[in-house]
Amino acid sequence: MNLLERFDDEVPGDVVALAPEKRAFRFAGTFILDFGLTAICCLAALEVFAEIPESIAAFAGVLFFGHVIVGCYVGKVLVINYLDNRGGDARTYVLSSSLVDSGPYAWSRNPTYLLAFVQFLSWAAMLLWVQAFEPFHGLVVATMLAVPAAFYFVNERKIMPSEEATLRKLHGAAFDAYAARVSRWLGRARAPLQG
Repeated sequence: MNLLERFDDEVPGDVVALAPEKRAFRFAGTFILDFGLTAICCLAALEVFAEIPESIAAFAGVLFFGHVIVGCYVGKVLVINYLDNRGGDARTYVLSSSLVDSGPYAWSRNPTYLLAFVQFLSWAAMLLWVQAFEPFHGLVVATMLAVPAAFYFVNERKIMPSEEATLRKLHGAAFDAYAARVSRWLGRARAPLQG
């Protein structure tokens, strides 16, 4: 099964219920996507950093964007911990016992994906920043523009609809009300104006 087949629009046939016994560990497809795109970013960084000049401005940009990237990784761990502590489960093959709509989930239905998207935009910005101080690498620039776009496209078209279908089947009207209040990526719905 390839990565995109893992995210059907229906509940996967291998979904298991939560049980008090230990759950079998598997890497979620979203983790594999995140890890794979991060590996591509690291390879691009190796190419760019091999020729980086000793420049305070170049270093300052790398330091800034590097901190943002690390912050995104830490943020994803904290969000997943928040979800887990409230009975939710980010894995598509495990049924969540409750619909989590508080904390970061009050502002984004997919805060880990939002953080990952910011992470890939930060990788792109960092490597594009460094390009200003060294010889041009066309393949690196194309890769850094393609990675955030690919992440957004796969999430928007495959992963999120699949997960939303699972949550809708599990939580029905409660999920529909939540989806009406909170955006898929970022933001809360505005109340209609009273005339």
